[in-house]
Amino acid sequence: MSGGHFDHAHFRVQAFTEELDEAIERNYVKDGEGYSNSFRPEVIQALMAISAHAAISAKLMKAAEWLYEGDSSPESFMESFREILSQQD
Repeated sequence: MSGGHFDHAHFRVQAFTEELDEAIERNYVKDGEGYSNSFRPEVIQALMAISAHAAISAKLMKAAEWLYEGDSSPESFMESFREILSQQD
């Protein structure tokens, strides 16, 4: 497996994104007795934006990790960086 310089931190961000997406899909918050209290649509929209930004951050973190680990060159890092950022539009 490539990377490792930052202890594969991008995996933790990606896992957060996946868990957040699952929670958004359920549209519930966890209270003391289970799941209840649906969020308003604007809250769900904000959570979806957080998930999208986190997913991009995870990709950028992975690119940085691979660069520092020597798995990619500065040139390929910059190519990945630009490509990842262009996908957010």
